[in-house]
Amino acid sequence: MGRINALILFYIIAVLNILDMIFTGIGLHFRFIEEGNILMRIVWENHPLYFYILKTTLSIALILLGHVIRNVKISRVTNVISGGALLLYMSVMFLHLYVYLQYLYR
Repeated sequence: MGRINALILFYIIAVLNILDMIFTGIGLHFRFIEEGNILMRIVWENHPLYFYILKTTLSIALILLGHVIRNVKISRVTNVISGGALLLYMSVMFLHLYVYLQYLYR
């Protein structure tokens, strides 16, 4: 993966993380979903604001990391991990879509 592509991939993952934060936050607030990630569930149960702060901070950190390493040759392992994260977040987005449609049409 080239330098520009890695940076773009990190931006996409960061945006998907923010979308996940929004969709998960709404679902948790209205109690029609449960957080599947045990660590995020603990954070949410402590205080929803902590959840939003953590998710936002992680997205910002990912974008900053992308800019820091943009001139570094990206290893195959990093490509695989980043691609896996992208696939995971895409799956989560489809899951959110499914759950929201089920909620809206019940």
